[in-house]
Amino acid sequence: MINKLVETLAAAGRRAFSRLWRHQRLRPALSWVRRHLPETVAVAGIVSLVLVVNPAKLAAAFGRMDWRIALVMMPVAVTSYLLRGLAWWVALRRLAVRLTLRHTLAVELAGQVMVSLPLGDLSRVAMVRKLWKGRGARNLTGSIAFQELTFTLLLGLGILPRVFAKPDIALLLVAMTAAHVGVFTVIAWKPAYEWALARVERIRMLRRFDRQLRAVRPAVIALFDWRALIPIVLCQAVAVLLSYLLFNLGLHSLGIQIP
Repeated sequence: MINKLVETLAAAGRRAFSRLWRHQRLRPALSWVRRHLPETVAVAGIVSLVLVVNPAKLAAAFGRMDWRIALVMMPVAVTSYLLRGLAWWVALRRLAVRLTLRHTLAVELAGQVMVSLPLGDLSRVAMVRKLWKGRGARNLTGSIAFQELTFTLLLGLGILPRVFAKPDIALLLVAMTAAHVGVFTVIAWKPAYEWALARVERIRMLRRFDRQLRAVRPAVIALFDWRALIPIVLCQAVAVLLSYLLFNLGLHSLGIQIP
């Protein structure tokens, strides 16, 4: 069902593009959009978010922000990203990707610029390949998947105790946390992983990523080794705590108090 939906949407998009391409005046703009499709989608998403939030209210919020607190937020955010980069460096070394710590942290910070893009986290794969040409490059996608899954899982688990008093939000977070646990389960259990790959391979536009997807499981399984898992989880846990602090500082800078 999902496969048919994705194929239907992709076909509809191709038909719409073909109709627009018939207009000579639109071709330069359409060519530019095709060359910069991820960036275009990201910008469109950000603009839509601003419009939904209401630009006037957003501007008013920035106007009443306490910029002294906002300045404190900057080192907190950077430290959180550095800890996540350190966790990723541990994962890379376990997978025999001998990238230096300095380069790993630089790629982690640079990759944050691409987070709002579709599959933006995977931009780090291209960055690493430019810095490192050794064996094991196929493990890069798996290392990023493991890093992001552990971070978001810890983030959700940390919030759950605070929102149990609000059933609607708690149910959403429980569902999100269960989804992350489910992804780990699918990756770890080979029959489930093979079944999921078979479903993905039915989607024609995703078949080009078959080799990368098949490399995710071996990399993730290797990272369950306690010598890698413990330091990764510790770094990610501290990064999560700093993310909570960052959120609270943002609220305080706007004069919002959480009971």
